Amino acid sequence: MFLVDYYRQMASVRVTMAVCATLTNAAVCAGFVPLPPTGGNALLPENAVASLALLQRHGDDAILRVESLDPGEPFSTQAVVEMDPLSGLVGEVAVAVELEAGAMRGDVMLLRMWLRAVGGVGQATVVVRPEDIKQVPSTATAWQTDRSGWHCVSVPFVAKTQLPESTARVELQCTSSQVLAIGGLGLTNYGKDRSLTQLIGEIGRGEILVEVTDAQNRSIANAKVAIEMTHTAFGFPVKVNEPMYESISVSRGPYGAPHLVALKPLVGQEVMLSDLPAHAVVRDLLPGQSRHKGGQDLISGVPKILRQLRSVTIERGAREHPSGGFSFAVDRPVQAYLFVQDRGHCSIDNTWHRTPMSASWTSSNWHFTDRIFQRRFNAGQIEVPTHDGSTQPQWWTRHNGRTNVTGMFSVSGYFGEYCVRVVVAGEVRTVDAELNSSHVVVSVQMD
Repeated sequence: MFLVDYYRQMASVRVTMAVCATLTNAAVCAGFVPLPPTGGNALLPENAVASLALLQRHGDDAILRVESLDPGEPFSTQAVVEMDPLSGLVGEVAVAVELEAGAMRGDVMLLRMWLRAVGGVGQATVVVRPEDIKQVPSTATAWQTDRSGWHCVSVPFVAKTQLPESTARVELQCTSSQVLAIGGLGLTNYGKDRSLTQLIGEIGRGEILVEVTDAQNRSIANAKVAIEMTHTAFGFPVKVNEPMYESISVSRGPYGAPHLVALKPLVGQEVMLSDLPAHAVVRDLLPGQSRHKGGQDLISGVPKILRQLRSVTIERGAREHPSGGFSFAVDRPVQAYLFVQDRGHCSIDNTWHRTPMSASWTSSNWHFTDRIFQRRFNAGQIEVPTHDGSTQPQWWTRHNGRTNVTGMFSVSGYFGEYCVRVVVAGEVRTVDAELNSSHVVVSVQMD
């Protein structure tokens, strides 16, 4: 337990030592100023907030003032933007600062700042662009914070066009009536020495330590631990301003389609099904049929030996969530063939055995492939797992393992929110955790 105790003692003084990029309401610890990775060239003035200016179109409807801060704050100066609630310009006020140095297309860059809403919830969107780029598509809010304190925001991105010196700018657009404070504004250009993924790893990685104990606080060795990110900390991209630049992929890609099960009776000619879920679809498997209920999809290829077998599947559901599992009963022994869309790292129990066969289907002119697994079942219940595989950003974290003799399991992960699942002798515990600094300790106590 020494390692855990050490980290607990250090937690109070190491919060946000790394550049923090989180959407939670945790206040940033005053006195520690996150620094970007070493190297790179600064593109903004040293005290960039003092150089911020209101865009001319706002006239007298907004106020921008620069204030000095107490020594205990993370930096010495803040810029405060206040909108007149009677002006009718809600969501229109923007401030900007020009770049002192330029950047080339393909350069890897890091924009960082500290933000605080005064007296309420604040929202804003960040744009980096040449001044002659006028058309900017709308996008979701880049960040949120409440009155609890400063929040550090990091936005890595790749320039998709040249950013000329003195004619390109960083623009902060307020999206609601508010009083907004800005500090520690900086833009660093790392050129092509780092990839975007490498930069994200430098500013947004830490260690997740899972400690598993029993009801008497004794360590449990060999406990199964699964750690999966549920929300990336890089949840506030700069505007996807094509063909300006490429921002981080912030939303998890779509999960795979629900599994399809084809059934070959081992006794008799036809298998009878029961206890089907209300949203199940039962059909004879043939090309030209829908791959899953509720999807605009058509099966284009099925191995001949599986054609016309009775099959079971369910509706697609929301693509941003894992496709649901389901169960049903059969009246005789069967050979079950599980069709699994080839997407992401789908968790398939080792009781299912991979076959060399595959199937294909199309949806909206996209082509997809199913891997096919097989397993024998006696008469009774058949459990079909969820499809938990998805297309993910490279900095999405997912690990499985077991605790060591001291009841510990640790992995390195990217900043974000996590679900930690522990299984001991059939007992399951699930704990939510957040990694936004050098480490987080997750204690899980089993009954």
